[in-house]
Amino acid sequence: VLDRNPRGWFAHRYEMDLSDQDFEYTWAYFLEVREFYQRAAGRGLATVFTVDQ
Repeated sequence: VLDRNPRGWFAHRYEMDLSDQDFEYTWAYFLEVREFYQRAAGRGLATVFTVDQ
């Protein structure tokens, strides 16, 4: 799903209304995190992710 239309998928699944500027900011970090996990998986590495809001 992510490879076919990642921006559309992300915008549809995001649970908050975002301004265009906020969406671009969030999208940019999403791409960086996705790349991080792809690199880790390619190297056979485990990762831990926590979040607190």
